[in-house]
Amino acid sequence: MSDPRRDTPAPDFYTELRDLERRVAVCGRDTGRVMSQENVEAARRLYNARNRGDVEAVVRECHPQVEWHPHLSSLGGQPVRGHAGIRKYLRSLAEEWATFRHEPEDFFDVGDSVVAFLHTRAVGRTSGVEVDMPVAHLLTFESGRCIKSVSYIDRSQALEAAGLSE
Repeated sequence: MSDPRRDTPAPDFYTELRDLERRVAVCGRDTGRVMSQENVEAARRLYNARNRGDVEAVVRECHPQVEWHPHLSSLGGQPVRGHAGIRKYLRSLAEEWATFRHEPEDFFDVGDSVVAFLHTRAVGRTSGVEVDMPVAHLLTFESGRCIKSVSYIDRSQALEAAGLSE
């Protein structure tokens, strides 16, 4: 009489190890994917709030230690810092521009960061000058809230900064 345990070849230790590593990697990746998808959703909420002029909703999506590097403040060389800085910056935009919108076109999930391809459309309040240009933002998240945002006029630079390429 044959022993069924002996008739079945023993699993290869390395095969089992590779299968285990693959399962662990998939579990870790799935968790990361869920977290980074939450970051993409937070970025969407931030731009929706910004475009409807809801400053407090924008602030809620931002970490208390947030640092923004927008195009306009980069002309003065100073980043916008903290919730009070965000409020002041958004108020200044409302004062200087009759309209100012960042219309989202695409989001790229990069783990703790999100690259947002946006189309900026604005009209100067007193000058009437129109802005109509594609831009990108690289947003970094901590605990589901934006802790850093850097604006790029050249979208390929935003992708490069995030470790991606076009």
